[in-house]
Amino acid sequence: MDKRTKAQRRKIDAQVGANLRALRLEAGLTQEVLAGKIGVTFQQLQKYESGANRIAASTLYAGDRTRRQIWQCRGEYPRGKREPRPFAQISRS
Repeated sequence: MDKRTKAQRRKIDAQVGANLRALRLEAGLTQEVLAGKIGVTFQQLQKYESGANRIAASTLYAGDRTRRQIWQCRGEYPRGKREPRPFAQISRS
């Protein structure tokens, strides 16, 4: 694998992590709460958000489900949205 490919992968990992953090904050969740709900440690979630570690698609899915369930229980979505943005669409914004 050449250096260019590794650099591109690191950039993508950092962007996914930044989007994960933004969506977590939008949902009003702490790192501790989200980490517990998706089955990882607080420290692991920090690494995902910083881009230091890659996050598996299944973990992203678990986080998205958790976030949607919390908003449904509250009966409200942030900033007047009708439905929260799915994690699957994070790279489209």
